[in-house]
Amino acid sequence: VLEIIKQGLMDGQVVELRGFGTFEIRLRKGRQKARNPKTGATVSVSSHGVAAFRPGKELKKGVWNITTINAESGVGGDET
Repeated sequence: VLEIIKQGLMDGQVVELRGFGTFEIRLRKGRQKARNPKTGATVSVSSHGVAAFRPGKELKKGVWNITTINAESGVGGDET
């Protein structure tokens, strides 16, 4: 499944998994005043694509009531 999502994005497609969410490529504008965090030097960054994810309605509803994260399992808990 991940390989199909990856290939779809690389082909410029929007990949939708019903009930989960949508993966898409968004364009970031280029800019002249970016900084290299390691050296502090000013560098120019050309416009480029970035992968983006929008959660679907069912995923949003499923995680809405999670109020804590269990450090061991990473699974959220419900304090009700």
